[in-house]
Amino acid sequence: MRALVSIACLVALAAAPAAAQDLVLEGTLPAGPERFAFVPFEVPAGTREIVFTHGQVLDENIVDFGLNGPDPEGLSPSVFRGWSGSNGDVTQITAGAATPGYLPGPLDGAWELVLGAAKVDVDPAPYRIELTFRDEAAVEACAADAACVTLPPDPDRGPYLPPAPLRDVPGWYAGDLHVHSIHSGDATPTLDALADAAASIGLDWIEVSEHNTTSHLTVLSAVQARHRDVLLLPGIEWTTYGGHGNAIGLRRFVDHKVGSRGVTLEASVAEIRESGAVFAPVHPLIGIGDLCIGCDWDTSVDRSLIDALEVINGDIDGTGRARLEVNLQLWDEWCDEGRHVVAIGGSDSHRGLERLPTASPLGEPTTLVQADALSVDGLLAGLRAGRTVVKLGGPDDAMVELEVEAPAMRSGDTVVAEEATFVVRVSEGGGEAVPDALSLVVDGVERRRDEVGALPYETRITLLAPATGETRLRAEVWSGPLRRTLTSHLWLRRPEAGSAGGGGCAASAAGAGALVGLLCLALGRKRRTPPAPWHGPGDER
Repeated sequence: MRALVSIACLVALAAAPAAAQDLVLEGTLPAGPERFAFVPFEVPAGTREIVFTHGQVLDENIVDFGLNGPDPEGLSPSVFRGWSGSNGDVTQITAGAATPGYLPGPLDGAWELVLGAAKVDVDPAPYRIELTFRDEAAVEACAADAACVTLPPDPDRGPYLPPAPLRDVPGWYAGDLHVHSIHSGDATPTLDALADAAASIGLDWIEVSEHNTTSHLTVLSAVQARHRDVLLLPGIEWTTYGGHGNAIGLRRFVDHKVGSRGVTLEASVAEIRESGAVFAPVHPLIGIGDLCIGCDWDTSVDRSLIDALEVINGDIDGTGRARLEVNLQLWDEWCDEGRHVVAIGGSDSHRGLERLPTASPLGEPTTLVQADALSVDGLLAGLRAGRTVVKLGGPDDAMVELEVEAPAMRSGDTVVAEEATFVVRVSEGGGEAVPDALSLVVDGVERRRDEVGALPYETRITLLAPATGETRLRAEVWSGPLRRTLTSHLWLRRPEAGSAGGGGCAASAAGAGALVGLLCLALGRKRRTPPAPWHGPGDER
């Protein structure tokens, strides 16, 4: 896409006083298959602060804004320096501080204004950006003027370093896998406020998943040092015009500008996963059009790139309920293909604990991850192993655990045996929603529903492995007409021919704390056969 830049930008720079050199970038951004444009500009030598004013020119259009500039680490001539999305605001950048969403660092030299055509109803789409370059004298003058704002150095900025485990013991750890702070531009809480809020409702961790920026990563270590009771898991909501994905654990920028400069969705998602992050489409079928540009996930994308799925986005009593059923259907469709897609939930909170008609509070829903420690690596390992439980209404919903009885062999979420007995335990969560039914779902179909009386409640189900492929089981807890809690799947497949039930490998521990069993077999993910026979408690074999 070619952006047309007005000659006004050149005249303004030449005529500006030395103390505050102004630059106006304006032109049109025509709609077309390439959704991004890049407008170069120079930051004069001696600049100490950039003031970047941006907003929508026409209400009918939505234009996104960002900046590329000199590399703060000095490794590349031009790199990502920040993203505002469509938020109109004033952004400031210095060598040691920046408006949330942007990175501090070197200022002099070549920059690019990045423009994204999120929505173009009036074509060509006009844009207008104002830039002010403050030298030392202008910064000092601004600091002395109560009506002027200049950024002081930010002592929190620095490289991200994963913290030591907050708790070095195995367990189920409760958190929220989709949370936004002021670094997203469209959210209001600070990171400190989010950590305090998470602790106040009993969460062990939250994932800070900002829109297309890494600016939060530069302050996350400092904030974590002030909050040792809640783990701050790094992440990015990787927001494209073809869907939004949660890059859980991502610690560096991965380009979201699909369709520009050779960037493809598949290659970028592969890069996210190769970095060690877990990738999950979020609000995949939200279906609200221009209210959320690009929010619906492109379901044609290669499913081998998908590790998890946000089966619920928002609280079950409000925004989350509307799409839960279709999300679960999509999850089962992907699992029917043999993909071990892990269930997660996220509040998508932009206002902390505040509940609004269109905004869910932090912790609703809550995702529990079974991990060997409350640490970044521990949570990511638990997610990859498929050991999650989603409390759809929040941390006080009932807990349900799905395990396999020994001596069945298990690695992560996969059991290898001719048949296996699964144990399901329901325990109280302390909330107002009282569990009254337990549903056992085999290959996407409810096979048994138990009435749940006094808690804790425990039951068993025995499944035969199919002749080829795999069968899968999950447990769901209901309160009246609503699901309140669900597990990810445990998968069952037969041993390979000639393996003698494991070929000498020791059986894994299969109790509530077991995460990874010893397994010598290659666990292929083949397309499953029709649902396997099942046996309820007390059935004789």
